[in-house]
Amino acid sequence: MVGIIRINFYTGNEPLDFSGNASYLAEDLVIESCKYLYIGPVARHLFGLWNFSESLWFPSNKEVKVLNGDIKNFYLRLRFRTPSITSLKEKTDASTLNYFFRQAHIDFLEGRIPELYHGNLRESALGLVATDIICEMIEENVTVEGMKSYKKIFIPQILRKNPLSDGFLHEPLRKAVARGLVNAKNNSEFVKENYLQGLTELVPDYGTETYTVLIEKAENGKLFEVELVVNPYHPDYPGLRMRLKKCKGEWTHICDIENLCYISMRSDETVEISRQNGVPQYIQFSDTAQRHSFVSLLDGYYRLSEKWTFNLCKDLPTPSLLKLRAMKCHGPVSVSFAHRKLEEKSIVPRKPEEKSIHDVGCYIIRECEFMYDVYYVDVWISTKSEGSESISTFKIIKDDEGMFVLEGWNESFKTIPQLLSYHANENKLNFQRCIPPSEYDESNLLLCRKQKQGFSSLKTRGDCSCTAQCIPHDAIMFSQDVPSMPGKLAIVAQARLRRSCTDSRAVAVKMLRKETKVTHLKDFLAQCDKMLYWQHDAIVSTVGMILTNPTALVMEWLPYGPLDKYLENRTDVQEVDLIEAAYHLARALWYLDVQQMVHGNIRCHNMLVASHGESCFKVKLADPSIITYTDADIHWIPPECYDNYSKASKSILADVYAYGTTVWQIVSRGGKPMPLLTPKQAKEHYLKNLGLCIPSTCQDEMGKLIEECWFRDPDNRKQPQSIVRDVNSILYQIYDSRRTHSYAVVDEKAMTKVESPEKPPLPTRRPPVKDSSKSILKKIKWPVTAPFRGFNYNALSQSRSTLNASSANSTTSFLTEDRENDEDSFDEHSHTNSLISICDAFPSEIPLDNHIRDQSSIISSHNLKIDRKIGEGFYGEVLKAEYFNPVLLTSEVVAVKRIKAKDPTQQLRVNELHAEMKIMKSLCHKNIVKIIGLVEDPETMLVMEYVDNGSLLCHLQSYKNKEPKLESKELLRFALGVAEGMEYLETQNIVHRDLAARNILVGSNDAIKISDFGLAQEIKDHYYRMTTDRNIPIRWYALEAIVASKFSHKSDVWSYGITLWEIFSYGDNPQIENVPDSALHAALIEGKRLGLPPECPALVYLLMRKCWEPKSSDRPSFSEIIVTLNSIRSELCS
Repeated sequence: MVGIIRINFYTGNEPLDFSGNASYLAEDLVIESCKYLYIGPVARHLFGLWNFSESLWFPSNKEVKVLNGDIKNFYLRLRFRTPSITSLKEKTDASTLNYFFRQAHIDFLEGRIPELYHGNLRESALGLVATDIICEMIEENVTVEGMKSYKKIFIPQILRKNPLSDGFLHEPLRKAVARGLVNAKNNSEFVKENYLQGLTELVPDYGTETYTVLIEKAENGKLFEVELVVNPYHPDYPGLRMRLKKCKGEWTHICDIENLCYISMRSDETVEISRQNGVPQYIQFSDTAQRHSFVSLLDGYYRLSEKWTFNLCKDLPTPSLLKLRAMKCHGPVSVSFAHRKLEEKSIVPRKPEEKSIHDVGCYIIRECEFMYDVYYVDVWISTKSEGSESISTFKIIKDDEGMFVLEGWNESFKTIPQLLSYHANENKLNFQRCIPPSEYDESNLLLCRKQKQGFSSLKTRGDCSCTAQCIPHDAIMFSQDVPSMPGKLAIVAQARLRRSCTDSRAVAVKMLRKETKVTHLKDFLAQCDKMLYWQHDAIVSTVGMILTNPTALVMEWLPYGPLDKYLENRTDVQEVDLIEAAYHLARALWYLDVQQMVHGNIRCHNMLVASHGESCFKVKLADPSIITYTDADIHWIPPECYDNYSKASKSILADVYAYGTTVWQIVSRGGKPMPLLTPKQAKEHYLKNLGLCIPSTCQDEMGKLIEECWFRDPDNRKQPQSIVRDVNSILYQIYDSRRTHSYAVVDEKAMTKVESPEKPPLPTRRPPVKDSSKSILKKIKWPVTAPFRGFNYNALSQSRSTLNASSANSTTSFLTEDRENDEDSFDEHSHTNSLISICDAFPSEIPLDNHIRDQSSIISSHNLKIDRKIGEGFYGEVLKAEYFNPVLLTSEVVAVKRIKAKDPTQQLRVNELHAEMKIMKSLCHKNIVKIIGLVEDPETMLVMEYVDNGSLLCHLQSYKNKEPKLESKELLRFALGVAEGMEYLETQNIVHRDLAARNILVGSNDAIKISDFGLAQEIKDHYYRMTTDRNIPIRWYALEAIVASKFSHKSDVWSYGITLWEIFSYGDNPQIENVPDSALHAALIEGKRLGLPPECPALVYLLMRKCWEPKSSDRPSFSEIIVTLNSIRSELCS
């Protein structure tokens, strides 16, 4: 007995059986099923093949087969939801709406929508029952009386115990049915639409998929189990979101569907999700089937909302898309879209003053949007007239043997291009130039695209944010030590750009040669105009322009020089470095493609090395300069441009071809193509459809990609986004994505005990606070095992490097709760009564009952109008709100911090919020965020002043690639504001413990405000120890805090030094070069510190180093820091 593949349906249709002796692609099974159900070619892309027994979806390229004698059951399901039921109805067909209705109906009856059976929705669910009955009565022409003896089940088993459903069609169900029948007006489609609309409103997450995965693998091997959910239309977390599975806390947003870039997979079941904003997200699945199911879900939504012709993951291609691409055929696009595109793309480029004409013989191939196996060819037939009267349409039919036939003729062909070529030659049909599908087509196929959603990354010249400046010629000082680099028409010289009397930076200045100043000035300015608007980290950044004496383009200076020379002369460049160089170049190419710009001069010598270290190799694409092609460029010019080389400067596909040759140079370590052949001989070689030989040392996948960039047919070449996706996949799969990101967890096993710093001097103390009750503090559930992520309303998405403090203590003989009197402490001079035990991890006086809390700062929630969420952390979120003061009768904008709902440690988090309020309420300083009050009911929320310019970190990073940058006096003003705020905290005996640029806010007039006192602690002596399972930001922590969880004002001074480094590095990540987090403590003991930031005054760096002294007593106080900063400011800015 042969095996059977059986496809089941929710509509009551008989299942479709396929012989298991053959293998079938999952997509083909979906297509055949949709044909069987009269679901059209457009809507069929919403459907997938679901394995009911394993609750898994098959990707479209999955081969399905069964063993002899087995029967494998699948269901056809609508997998990809549209933004609304209305759009589903308008963009698809009646069969699709009916199938989704039947699918939802069965899910409801069989208990697969649990939200409807509990709580407030239980009664609403009976409204769905009534709607279902009405639909049945209309379609089967059954009366109300007839329904009393109707045998069909409409009510789920779990709801039949409800008194409202006892006695079929009794009150109030009978009344609901009667009213609905009147409103339905005998229109079953109207009823189905309302049923689905009601269901999706009651359960917005209906149809979403949930995956249990592992994320954030730390260096200590720990993994977190999370729930991963995809819903593109979620009101708060559209796209991809996750939460810790164990504690079922609030969700964390990963990214929208439109912000996905590409996905890479490895055989160890891990997935890398690359996003437009933020570092990649790494996820580990339990098995391949789960991994493929998840990736195919994201891919499907991306295709149906962003780029219909693009697969996010190269390892899961859509089979039908590959076939269409090979034929240059569009999917089942609408006639109106096809005609509009044909009219636009058939225009012949002419001078602006000349009237446009169309290229006769341009054509578009498309699938029929209503019938399967039918294709149309729309051909432009007139040079002058416009609109549909200028278009002739031919119909092509695919027969049972898979051959293509043009209607009206008998000849059949294996492919459509063969058919069109035959009829163009034999029957003189004018098929001249095919217009292929584009990734940027906005057609009716984008069924899941949200309304009014456009390509946000594409900017027009009218609204771009150009950061380049007009530079006075006397602000440039040319270097006498570095020789100029001459080119054919221009030269590049090193210089220094003076920004103030004491502040300058190295720059590269490109200017025309003397003999070309007059002849090529217009071309030079045109090229500069293009470069001024290019802003990407893989492209050499433009500082500005000098308009006279000389006219020049000023760019960042990259001292390592051109990539080809670097590769030729260095022996320490690894193979992975070469792949990473190709990756950065691909990102630059993709950026230009999105901006609809062409580079025109992608060459290995036109790329500059930005940095080279043990774990990174960063290169940047330089400007194209004035483009004048010669025969020497033949290796980078595609064959379609041989008749006119200048066409290569106007084609992104020519850039793709040049990318292939440039990557060939990179993997050849700077080698020159065909050095023994003349350009003429090389051209003859290429015309024979021959190419360069891929070096034997080149990785196979990389060699294949290079060749795909050289395809003779330009329309078949790799698209830029696909290139980035594939190169990234090579890095991830083969080289384990050696690119590291700045957020990791320290391996506590590597921790070693170090000599204790001396006890710091005790600052001026304020009156002590009465000790808290031990009995109350013992109620606090400690430790917290979930990872800590501090949150404030600035830079909230930024992760932190963290260290689990209590775990660190497990490998050192430091104080714990049970060893409070242990004399073997970190500081041999300390007294045990100056140490705080685990119960003292909170400030004193934190009672747990609301009635004994301080009521003086309690705010009624009725006086608070929540606006929107402006930030999010692991446990909390920050919202913008309006607060009405009932005493002063005034309103003001405020920031509200609240604990996420459903957090199992919520009571602990609430206590921490009270502790934060208690500390902040006692503070009053211009450089400290002001507390306004606390809301307790219906939930606990901390209300603070709203600081409108966000975090200092984001503020600094926004200037990183701008010119002019902030002057030193501005940076010193930031530093002074932070120091003055911290000096005030020191006088109040408050240790902040989380001082960093991300936790400093910038208000109007650049006022500095220290925020986020979630980790702050009042100390009763010189220092205290923290014993906790919290994860802490290690790179900002002092040596004694990392090793012994020991904090004081002098550990805050260390953190201030790191913050000062952030300020003068414009928000760089404070990681010591070549020192991973797991080795940070050892590196600090050895004396390693952060290096001098570029252009940072030496006096400022000396102050940083003083803040990082290993002995805390050797560090300055904040009062001394203020004196030093004022002295530096006087010296630098006088």
